Amino acid sequence: MKNIEKYQKLIAKGEVDALLLTSKHNRQYAAEYCIAEGVAVICKTQSYYFTDFRYIESAQKNLPGFAVKMVDTEHPYTKLIKEAISEIVQVEGPISQPALIHTLINSTGLGRAGKNISEHLDKLVTTADVKITRQSGVRFLWNHGSDPADYHTFRFREQRSTEDICKYELKNAVCCLLQENGPMTKEEITKAMVNLLGYSRSSHRIEECAADAIKAARELKAIEQNERKQFVVR
Repeated sequence: MKNIEKYQKLIAKGEVDALLLTSKHNRQYAAEYCIAEGVAVICKTQSYYFTDFRYIESAQKNLPGFAVKMVDTEHPYTKLIKEAISEIVQVEGPISQPALIHTLINSTGLGRAGKNISEHLDKLVTTADVKITRQSGVRFLWNHGSDPADYHTFRFREQRSTEDICKYELKNAVCCLLQENGPMTKEEITKAMVNLLGYSRSSHRIEECAADAIKAARELKAIEQNERKQFVVR
């Protein structure tokens, strides 16, 4: 059994999700061939070896178990990943950092990521060309030129985890419901949020989401309560 197959067998057992090998000795053991510079990523069904132009030909000839990718000073792997982050945010922003990393991993073919890969991506996210806001300890990423205060969109009936919806979208959802239906109680807003979020029935998480949406809308001074304890748009 080749060493890379030993790693992949370990991954298949679910003990780790993927391996990021940066040291020369670890890369040499996995590849059973010495490439002076590079980074190896080993996944369950596919593995990748990133190196520069000096070693690309040798890597392509001698690393049959890897998909070899060339990086250089103009396209280092960190830059490529940052560009991918910006592209995802351009299309899907505002997006929570956990959702972004999940999308990034899937789009680059890495499958589920282990702790070391996730931590590495986490650092790259903070240096990408995006705007970052925080909500309950979670980073949300926006297009660099975006102003959250001027964001007036809610993406209807997309089944997203409630933790992945920023407070500005939640505020917009409540305002949309009130504009369509007139004054509503908390219970009425919660019931309407089920359909708005694309779910078939309510749950504790949706109730929490509705409560968070009302809280966000009040904090952002978008709604208020009338004398009947109903919420209305300000």
